[in-house]
Amino acid sequence: MVAKAQAGATEPGLLLHCQAKEARSPTAFEKRLYSVCKAIPKGKVATYGTLAALTKSSPRAVGQALKRNPFAPEVPCHRVVASTLKIGGFQGDWGDTLKVRNKQKMLEAEGVRFQGSQLADRAFVATAEDLRSHQQKASAAASTGNSCA
Repeated sequence: MVAKAQAGATEPGLLLHCQAKEARSPTAFEKRLYSVCKAIPKGKVATYGTLAALTKSSPRAVGQALKRNPFAPEVPCHRVVASTLKIGGFQGDWGDTLKVRNKQKMLEAEGVRFQGSQLADRAFVATAEDLRSHQQKASAAASTGNSCA
């Protein structure tokens, strides 16, 4: 069941993903990470390493924070892949599991293509520069009241 986050408890507009996840306010790092993650456009993926570089953290810290992401799909953690472009890591799972297969289906529905088993096509990878640019456009749109950036 998706519910609006309580006012003041989280950033405005973020949706709670799952009531089973711990109800708490995101840390400063998680807020930065979720902002970067929201910049991954539909039809693209980004690596844990790219998100780590943009948040000045480590890929492992990114993975742990995204595993706790209570705001999916608004914070699209399913668009984050390993540096090898393998799509594992969805809800903490790796390998040929139902959760990882579901992640692949979600990405395919958004237009991402794959080469081989669970390996995203490099043409669908968003770079750090792509994400910075998308964040700047989203910030500009938010400051003018245009949320359709």
